[in-house]
Amino acid sequence: MEKTKEWFGVKSVIRHKKDDIKYLAYEERVVLFLATDFDKAIEQAEKEANQYCLNDDTVTNCKFYEAYKIFDEEILERTEVYSKITDSKLDIKHYLDLHYPG
Repeated sequence: MEKTKEWFGVKSVIRHKKDDIKYLAYEERVVLFLATDFDKAIEQAEKEANQYCLNDDTVTNCKFYEAYKIFDEEILERTEVYSKITDSKLDIKHYLDLHYPG
């Protein structure tokens, strides 16, 4: 029997690097996915984040994900519902340790 798919919002972190001015910014994105469980939602989010970074060598997928189950029924798959870009001179590890300890 096939499991029922439900909506999940998965937050990922993307680093934007501008070499000409030694500028780093971190973008937090939440994208919605239909999945049978949290693990499947995160697998889909990793693929989407990699695709998001694919054609731009100034962006890096930090490989950080948090999944949230969404209970609304009328949502379109892959809709970004939140994005935040934070200026920072920190590298990936220090940024994640500071903003997402544990």
